[in-house]
Amino acid sequence: MQAFDAPWPIIQANAIYFSSSMLSLSDDQHILLPYYAQVFGMLVGKMSPSPDAVVRATCSSAIGLLLKSTNSLSWRVSRLDRVDPMRRAHDPESAKKSLAS
Repeated sequence: MQAFDAPWPIIQANAIYFSSSMLSLSDDQHILLPYYAQVFGMLVGKMSPSPDAVVRATCSSAIGLLLKSTNSLSWRVSRLDRVDPMRRAHDPESAKKSLAS
């Protein structure tokens, strides 16, 4: 990841875009939590002051990826929370456990 320290803003933006792509594909909260804010901050920090349209477009696209992935992840988590009680209701083992409690 030496590209983050490259002297050329386009290479830095591409490196951050790559990181955003990797984060957007992850479902693992242990990976997302420590890096999401850091990558998001780097994107905003590179995009805002840059006079280069390619850098701004790359950063903007990467921010879109991150935002889309967090919406998708939160939707999946809330959907699983709603489905889980129904699964327990139909699962004979969980019914036995709840009767024993």
